[in-house]
Amino acid sequence: MTDPLTLFLQVLPIILLISLGMVLRQIHFLKPETVDQLKQMVLSIGLPALLFQTFATTTLNQSYLAIVATVFVTCLVLLGAAIVILRALKFDNPFAPALFTGFETGMIGYALYLAVFGQSEVFRLAIVDLGQVTFVFFVLVTFISRQNGQRPGGWQLIRSFLLSPVILAILLGILASLTGLGTLLETTRGGQMVATTVQLLGNLTVPLITLAIGFELQLNRETFKAPLLAALVRILTMFALATLINKFLIRDLLHLEPAFETALMTLFLLPPPFVIPILMSDNNWPPETHAKHRQFVLSTLSIHIILSLIAFILVIH
Repeated sequence: MTDPLTLFLQVLPIILLISLGMVLRQIHFLKPETVDQLKQMVLSIGLPALLFQTFATTTLNQSYLAIVATVFVTCLVLLGAAIVILRALKFDNPFAPALFTGFETGMIGYALYLAVFGQSEVFRLAIVDLGQVTFVFFVLVTFISRQNGQRPGGWQLIRSFLLSPVILAILLGILASLTGLGTLLETTRGGQMVATTVQLLGNLTVPLITLAIGFELQLNRETFKAPLLAALVRILTMFALATLINKFLIRDLLHLEPAFETALMTLFLLPPPFVIPILMSDNNWPPETHAKHRQFVLSTLSIHIILSLIAFILVIH
């Protein structure tokens, strides 16, 4: 068991890198478009390289499918519940339900998990993440598109899912594992050279992601109360759900090692997907209304990042 102080020291480099990103924004060292390019590099090269190597060298278990399905269904139920509850409360932001489901693993989860547990343990987080990745591509994107007045086709969603660098890397990694090609990365000279190259690319993930997060972290004192309440409600709900899933599924039903419980708890403590404000369109809303909706989403995400770091240090061990 890791005490909070030790965990804090392990997470401290992440906090310092996020702080550095905030400083770089203040001194105008980086431009927003440069940060966008850095994020694209991580999501298209660094993270896929990390995930390919992770799955290629991992022995897969059929029981992992139950975790994937459970996380997907949980995300689906959370979205439905958020829609019903927020509608009953007459909350006027149509994008708000998206903030109560899904998890930002790509831009913050892997950085945290890598910093504390190392690359050899990343496969557990990647497995519990598969269900929510599928949910985001097929359900959350559809929900936000409909709030924008659009109706994406089924083939369009499938195509974007399959062509995603992250999904391609996972699928290729699983294929390499099942065919035995993954062992060549560890046992042959040529394979080790390839593995080292892939590992170096994967090492880009943590520093670039954390700098980008710090650069884009936004807190508006004038609109702080509602986003803080939303983030607190979400993180407490997710903690309770993760505790239940860990006990009844991972521990009692599947009898998996405690490290999977840690991975699932890490996932559920993460902020909502950062893709939400990117997908929000202003086509159906007056400029001031869209700005208000977007500010609420951005403020909630920013506050949740801070809460996630605190919760990770206090809860994960």
